[in-house]
Amino acid sequence: MRPDLDDVLAGLQRLLLNDFLPALATSAPFLVEQAMYANLLLEYCRKSWPRLHLALAEEHGDLCATLAASAGALRGEAAAKDLVAAVDAELVHGVTDVTRTALDALAARNRTLRDLVARAVKLLDEPPEPPSGRAWSAARAAVDAYLVRAAGRQYADLQQLGLIW
Repeated sequence: MRPDLDDVLAGLQRLLLNDFLPALATSAPFLVEQAMYANLLLEYCRKSWPRLHLALAEEHGDLCATLAASAGALRGEAAAKDLVAAVDAELVHGVTDVTRTALDALAARNRTLRDLVARAVKLLDEPPEPPSGRAWSAARAAVDAYLVRAAGRQYADLQQLGLIW
């Protein structure tokens, strides 16, 4: 048998708490604080990694649907042509098969899609010309709904540690 990721992270936590903290306690209070923070981050990793693929898959589907909806609403808008083209280029291959995609590749794809959502937010917040009503409202509603869902996912993720920030 070999250790899994949980075993490795737990071992690092034990090393920090049992060896480093006592050695640093009297001479380096700042480093003690940093080690405690590192321990907290390791605990977060231990609690989140078993369902990370599911979380990335859920986010991926949500990002694709949001971008498709907002680009669809803005398709006829001259001021949004660059954004629509970028979304179309990214979604041309459809939704990534999350069951056959490695975590790092799925995470990278989600980062790219999140960047497009950020571009949409910026465009919707500061349109280069007066927006033409219904299309912009539909795109704004799609993006805002995604942001609310994303914040909810992040909040639920952080609640695993009992922390609120």
